[in-house]
Amino acid sequence: HARLAESCQVPSVVVTRNGDAVQITEEKGSTIEGAATAGRWLFDGLYMLSEESQTLMERRLMQRGGMVVVVAFLNQFGEIEKDFKIMLSGVVTSDFEIPLGSFAHRGRSEGRGTKTKSRQKNRTAAPRREPDFSARASEHAMKAVEELSDDHVTQDELVVEKILRALKRFCRQHLANPPLIQVVVCRSESSAESSSESSSESSSASSAESPADSLENFND
Repeated sequence: HARLAESCQVPSVVVTRNGDAVQITEEKGSTIEGAATAGRWLFDGLYMLSEESQTLMERRLMQRGGMVVVVAFLNQFGEIEKDFKIMLSGVVTSDFEIPLGSFAHRGRSEGRGTKTKSRQKNRTAAPRREPDFSARASEHAMKAVEELSDDHVTQDELVVEKILRALKRFCRQHLANPPLIQVVVCRSESSAESSSESSSESSSASSAESPADSLENFND
Protein backbone atom coordinates (compact mmCIF):
# COMPACT_ATOMS: atom_id res chain seq x y z
CA HIS A 1 0.00 0.00 0.00
CA ALA A 2 2.85 2.37 0.79
CA ARG A 3 4.57 1.65 -2.53
CA LEU A 4 1.29 2.16 -4.37
CA ALA A 5 0.80 5.51 -2.64
CA GLU A 6 4.34 6.59 -3.52
CA SER A 7 3.84 5.56 -7.14
CA CYS A 8 0.75 7.74 -7.18
CA GLN A 9 2.89 10.64 -5.89
CA VAL A 10 1.23 10.90 -2.50
CA PRO A 11 3.44 13.46 -0.73
CA SER A 12 3.46 11.88 2.75
CA VAL A 13 3.45 8.12 3.26
CA VAL A 14 3.90 6.24 6.53
CA VAL A 15 3.88 2.51 7.28
CA THR A 16 2.12 1.78 10.56
CA ARG A 17 1.59 -1.16 12.85
CA ASN A 18 -1.50 -1.98 14.85
CA GLY A 19 -1.88 0.61 17.59
CA ASP A 20 0.23 3.35 16.00
CA ALA A 21 -1.38 6.79 16.26
CA VAL A 22 -0.99 8.83 13.05
CA GLN A 23 -1.25 12.60 13.09
CA ILE A 24 -2.07 14.34 9.83
CA THR A 25 -1.16 18.04 9.52
CA GLU A 26 -0.65 20.42 6.60
CA GLU A 27 2.92 21.20 7.66
CA LYS A 28 4.26 17.68 8.38
CA GLY A 29 1.78 15.52 6.54
CA SER A 30 1.32 12.11 8.13
CA THR A 31 3.50 11.27 11.13
CA ILE A 32 3.39 8.60 13.82
CA GLU A 33 2.73 10.18 17.20
CA GLY A 34 2.81 7.55 19.92
CA ALA A 35 0.63 4.48 20.16
CA ALA A 36 -2.85 3.53 21.34
CA THR A 37 -4.11 0.34 22.99
CA ALA A 38 -4.67 -2.26 20.29
CA GLY A 39 -5.70 -5.90 20.09
CA ARG A 40 -8.82 -8.02 20.16
CA TRP A 41 -11.61 -6.78 22.41
CA LEU A 42 -14.62 -8.83 23.46
CA PHE A 43 -18.10 -7.79 24.47
CA ASP A 44 -19.45 -9.06 27.78
CA GLY A 45 -22.88 -7.62 28.39
CA LEU A 46 -22.44 -3.86 28.75
CA TYR A 47 -18.64 -4.02 28.93
CA MET A 48 -15.70 -4.52 26.60
CA LEU A 49 -12.80 -6.69 27.77
CA SER A 50 -9.34 -7.13 26.37
CA GLU A 51 -8.56 -10.66 25.26
CA GLU A 52 -5.59 -10.62 27.65
CA SER A 53 -7.56 -9.29 30.64
CA GLN A 54 -7.22 -11.10 33.96
CA THR A 55 -10.98 -11.66 34.05
CA LEU A 56 -10.94 -13.73 30.85
CA MET A 57 -7.78 -15.55 31.93
CA GLU A 58 -9.51 -16.56 35.17
CA ARG A 59 -12.54 -17.77 33.21
CA ARG A 60 -10.34 -19.91 30.97
CA LEU A 61 -8.60 -21.37 34.01
CA MET A 62 -11.95 -22.19 35.66
CA GLN A 63 -13.25 -23.68 32.42
CA ARG A 64 -10.29 -26.02 32.24
CA GLY A 65 -9.85 -27.08 35.86
CA GLY A 66 -12.70 -25.61 37.89
CA MET A 67 -12.29 -23.60 41.06
CA VAL A 68 -11.16 -24.33 44.62
CA VAL A 69 -12.08 -21.96 47.44
CA VAL A 70 -10.37 -22.33 50.81
CA VAL A 71 -11.76 -20.72 53.96
CA ALA A 72 -9.16 -20.60 56.73
CA PHE A 73 -10.49 -20.12 60.27
CA LEU A 74 -7.89 -18.48 62.52
CA ASN A 75 -7.90 -16.24 65.55
CA GLN A 76 -5.97 -13.01 65.83
CA PHE A 77 -2.92 -14.89 67.13
CA GLY A 78 -2.85 -17.23 64.11
CA GLU A 79 -4.19 -20.27 65.93
CA ILE A 80 -6.47 -22.58 63.94
CA GLU A 81 -10.03 -22.30 65.27
CA LYS A 82 -11.46 -25.25 63.32
CA ASP A 83 -10.88 -27.32 60.20
CA PHE A 84 -10.53 -25.28 57.04
CA LYS A 85 -13.47 -25.45 54.67
CA ILE A 86 -12.83 -26.48 51.06
CA MET A 87 -15.41 -25.69 48.40
CA LEU A 88 -15.07 -27.19 44.92
CA SER A 89 -16.73 -25.99 41.74
CA GLY A 90 -16.22 -27.91 38.51
CA VAL A 91 -13.23 -29.85 39.87
CA VAL A 92 -12.91 -33.48 38.77
CA THR A 93 -11.53 -35.53 41.67
CA SER A 94 -10.60 -39.21 41.84
CA ASP A 95 -12.77 -40.12 44.82
CA PHE A 96 -13.04 -43.58 43.29
CA GLU A 97 -9.78 -44.99 42.00
CA ILE A 98 -9.90 -47.86 39.52
CA PRO A 99 -6.33 -48.86 38.60
CA LEU A 100 -5.87 -49.38 34.87
CA GLY A 101 -4.02 -52.60 35.63
CA SER A 102 -7.24 -54.14 36.92
CA PHE A 103 -8.50 -54.40 33.34
CA ALA A 104 -5.46 -56.30 32.10
CA HIS A 105 -5.96 -59.89 31.09
CA ARG A 106 -4.32 -62.25 33.52
CA GLY A 107 -3.60 -65.91 33.56
CA ARG A 108 -2.87 -66.25 29.84
CA SER A 109 -0.03 -68.64 30.54
CA GLU A 110 -2.21 -70.78 32.81
CA GLY A 111 -4.80 -71.86 30.27
CA ARG A 112 -8.12 -70.63 28.92
CA GLY A 113 -10.16 -71.45 32.01
CA THR A 114 -7.88 -69.49 34.32
CA LYS A 115 -8.04 -66.43 32.04
CA THR A 116 -11.85 -66.45 31.96
CA LYS A 117 -12.00 -66.73 35.73
CA SER A 118 -9.56 -63.83 36.11
CA ARG A 119 -11.63 -61.65 33.78
CA GLN A 120 -14.78 -62.28 35.77
CA LYS A 121 -13.00 -61.45 39.02
CA ASN A 122 -11.64 -58.17 37.65
CA ARG A 123 -14.97 -57.20 36.18
CA THR A 124 -16.79 -57.50 39.51
CA ALA A 125 -14.07 -56.01 41.73
CA ALA A 126 -15.24 -52.90 43.61
CA PRO A 127 -13.23 -49.69 43.16
CA ARG A 128 -10.99 -48.69 46.04
CA ARG A 129 -12.32 -45.67 47.92
CA GLU A 130 -9.78 -42.86 48.42
CA PRO A 131 -9.94 -40.39 51.30
CA ASP A 132 -12.15 -37.42 50.50
CA PHE A 133 -10.34 -34.88 48.31
CA SER A 134 -11.68 -31.90 50.25
CA ALA A 135 -10.61 -33.39 53.59
CA ARG A 136 -7.09 -34.05 52.34
CA ALA A 137 -6.83 -30.57 50.83
CA SER A 138 -7.97 -29.07 54.14
CA GLU A 139 -5.29 -31.04 56.01
CA HIS A 140 -2.58 -29.81 53.64
CA ALA A 141 -3.72 -26.20 54.03
CA MET A 142 -3.76 -26.41 57.83
CA LYS A 143 -0.36 -28.08 57.91
CA ALA A 144 1.02 -25.25 55.78
CA VAL A 145 -0.28 -22.64 58.23
CA GLU A 146 1.21 -24.51 61.17
CA GLU A 147 4.63 -24.23 59.51
CA LEU A 148 4.52 -20.42 59.60
CA SER A 149 6.34 -18.50 62.29
CA ASP A 150 4.45 -16.64 65.03
CA ASP A 151 5.04 -13.33 63.26
CA HIS A 152 4.00 -14.51 59.80
CA VAL A 153 0.88 -16.37 60.87
CA THR A 154 -0.73 -13.11 61.98
CA GLN A 155 -0.37 -11.55 58.52
CA ASP A 156 -3.15 -12.49 56.13
CA GLU A 157 -1.08 -11.94 52.99
CA LEU A 158 1.58 -14.42 54.12
CA VAL A 159 -1.04 -16.94 55.23
CA VAL A 160 -2.75 -16.72 51.84
CA GLU A 161 0.55 -17.16 49.99
CA LYS A 162 1.51 -20.18 52.11
CA ILE A 163 -1.85 -21.90 51.58
CA LEU A 164 -1.77 -21.21 47.84
CA ARG A 165 1.64 -22.79 47.42
CA ALA A 166 0.65 -25.85 49.45
CA LEU A 167 -2.58 -26.41 47.52
CA LYS A 168 -0.93 -25.90 44.14
CA ARG A 169 1.49 -28.70 44.99
CA PHE A 170 -1.37 -30.85 46.26
CA CYS A 171 -3.45 -30.25 43.11
CA ARG A 172 -0.50 -31.07 40.86
CA GLN A 173 -0.36 -34.49 42.48
CA HIS A 174 -4.08 -35.29 42.39
CA LEU A 175 -5.65 -33.35 39.50
CA ALA A 176 -5.12 -33.50 35.76
CA ASN A 177 -5.86 -29.80 35.17
CA PRO A 178 -4.99 -26.76 37.30
CA PRO A 179 -7.96 -25.14 39.07
CA LEU A 180 -8.29 -21.51 40.02
CA ILE A 181 -7.52 -21.33 43.76
CA GLN A 182 -8.77 -18.58 46.04
CA VAL A 183 -8.17 -18.28 49.76
CA VAL A 184 -10.34 -16.51 52.33
CA VAL A 185 -8.93 -15.89 55.82
CA CYS A 186 -11.50 -15.49 58.61
CA ARG A 187 -10.11 -14.33 61.95
CA SER A 188 -11.95 -14.29 65.26
CA GLU A 189 -11.08 -11.88 68.03
CA SER A 190 -10.93 -14.52 70.77
CA SER A 191 -8.01 -14.44 73.17
CA ALA A 192 -5.30 -17.08 73.20
CA GLU A 193 -6.34 -18.32 76.67
CA SER A 194 -10.08 -18.41 76.12
CA SER A 195 -11.95 -20.44 73.53
CA SER A 196 -15.04 -18.25 73.66
CA GLU A 197 -15.58 -16.15 70.54
CA SER A 198 -16.49 -12.52 70.44
CA SER A 199 -17.45 -10.67 67.30
CA SER A 200 -15.55 -12.05 64.32
CA GLU A 201 -13.77 -10.24 61.56
CA SER A 202 -13.28 -11.63 58.07
CA SER A 203 -10.55 -10.73 55.60
CA SER A 204 -10.09 -12.26 52.20
CA ALA A 205 -7.46 -12.32 49.51
CA SER A 206 -7.03 -14.15 46.25
CA SER A 207 -3.94 -15.42 44.53
CA ALA A 208 -1.18 -12.85 44.27
CA GLU A 209 -0.16 -14.51 41.01
CA SER A 210 -1.90 -14.07 37.70
CA PRO A 211 -3.82 -17.02 36.22
CA ALA A 212 -1.03 -17.42 33.66
CA ASP A 213 1.53 -17.80 36.45
CA SER A 214 -0.78 -20.22 38.22
CA LEU A 215 -0.99 -22.40 35.10
CA GLU A 216 2.77 -22.23 34.58
CA ASN A 217 3.49 -23.23 38.18
CA PHE A 218 1.02 -26.09 37.93
CA ASN A 219 2.73 -27.49 34.83
CA ASP A 220 6.16 -27.11 36.42
